[in-house]
Amino acid sequence: MIDAAGRTIDYMRISITDRCNLRCRYCMPDGITQVAMSEILTYEEIKKICTLAEELGIRKIKITGGEPLVRKGCVDLIGMIKEIPGIIQVTMTTNGVLLKENLKALKDAGLDGINISLDTLDHEKYYKITGTDACDTVLEAVEASAESGIRTKVNSVLQDAGQTGMESTGKTGRKTAGRCQVYRIDADWLRKEEYRCIESGITG
Repeated sequence: MIDAAGRTIDYMRISITDRCNLRCRYCMPDGITQVAMSEILTYEEIKKICTLAEELGIRKIKITGGEPLVRKGCVDLIGMIKEIPGIIQVTMTTNGVLLKENLKALKDAGLDGINISLDTLDHEKYYKITGTDACDTVLEAVEASAESGIRTKVNSVLQDAGQTGMESTGKTGRKTAGRCQVYRIDADWLRKEEYRCIESGITG
């Protein structure tokens, strides 16, 4: 497939759930209405879509959510998509909370890469952003993922954290031999409880 600007389209993202085990204030605040499970595509339907997409030129699939690992059978879906001839890469985004316990199964299923969301290394700030105290759990998952041999990236949305926060998260990306992708959110928009990405960059 070629878009209007002449670019080849070979990549597709698929959200397999709107559920998440975190409540990040810029992403899923309290009060969000969730889609009924009966309205969400089955794994067989998702595989069929991926198969048809491959026929149109899609070669790379990224599995997202919500948090994909909260949906039972996510690992099985990875394996199902990897079986499709012509699909050369399957990756996943995750908040990392459930990653470590699923890591071996994900690798066995053939997962090619993982993007782990980690907005801060400060435990107090992490709790304020996500509503949980899972910072150490995610840090352990980042290291375990990098050590597993799966290509690992750390994505961060910096919220009035300043350069120190950016550098700390970047060091985490370097430590795990991965890459840290940073998005900065303007503090004034945070105070208004309206969020937008105004700057992006790569560090590490």
